[in-house]
Amino acid sequence: MRNVGHQRFAVLRHREDRVPMAIFVTYFGLDLIVFFSEESLWLFVLWMLLGIVPKALICSWNHHHQHVPTFRYNLLNRLIELMYGFQTGVVSKAWVLHHVLGHHVNYLDQKMDESRWKTKEGRRMGEIEYSIAVSLTAYPRAARVGRKYPHHMKTFLLMSGLTLCLLAFFFYYNWVNALFIFALPMVISIYITVWHTYYHHSGLDSDDDFEASYTTSRTGGTID
Repeated sequence: MRNVGHQRFAVLRHREDRVPMAIFVTYFGLDLIVFFSEESLWLFVLWMLLGIVPKALICSWNHHHQHVPTFRYNLLNRLIELMYGFQTGVVSKAWVLHHVLGHHVNYLDQKMDESRWKTKEGRRMGEIEYSIAVSLTAYPRAARVGRKYPHHMKTFLLMSGLTLCLLAFFFYYNWVNALFIFALPMVISIYITVWHTYYHHSGLDSDDDFEASYTTSRTGGTID
């Protein structure tokens, strides 16, 4: 009964997320403190460089979250997605549309795949070419998928708009701080995330689900 009562009032779906959420929220708080309290350009550059790897790793949790929401309540999920948007460059439902409802459905068809690794001519892209192409088209392709899913599209558009408004405020307040604390890390995080996905399917031209995906990355870790 005690466990049932605990689960009933828990805000997290899984207790294992308590530590990661505490770390990510604290990290975002530090971003805000640095943004509003510091004026040294060198500090901003150093902070951005030190944050590249942590924020790229946070992308993994954002990916998992958009498969299965972290919190039991929509408001908390939207708030954490707002934070994720500034840390990883991927806002609410962007991954749901582009990755879950797009790529997972279409990855066997390189004319439809939202993360396609072939050019229109059928040539296999290189790592950098693929990473740039998919990064630049991520949001347009997510929006295209969203036309079929108006409920997700509504959240995607609202949260994209809110994120852009807040980013605009940060630039208005101090454009240098905003550039290094938020804007550049968002772009870099998207690029690193996309670059990593190059090794999921690239070069595997097959109609068989089990032959069209690698089961491990080149570093030996399990991939989705």
